[in-house]
Amino acid sequence: ALKMPEFKLLCDGYHMKTNGEDYAEIKKCGENLLLMHIANPDGRTIPASSDGEIYQGFFEALRAIGYDGHVTCEGRIPKTDENGTRLEKFKDCVAFLRRQ
Repeated sequence: ALKMPEFKLLCDGYHMKTNGEDYAEIKKCGENLLLMHIANPDGRTIPASSDGEIYQGFFEALRAIGYDGHVTCEGRIPKTDENGTRLEKFKDCVAFLRRQ
């Protein structure tokens, strides 16, 4: 364990998933976790409610350690298609994250 309380960690869920790491590893960070990044591992887009269960372990790990900090989206907003405009996709992402 670190004896440096001013030293904090950033955890990147996108890189964890693309590198084959288990989201359960987040639990080892505990109170040292300061910030989280998240993106869909398929195409590095912002999370969407239609992404299925790919983030379940991510949010379960955050709840397990009592994380109440920020989660930032580090992905692009997909182009307009049959699923809506970029603004609609951004709003869906925000609503999805708030439900977690």
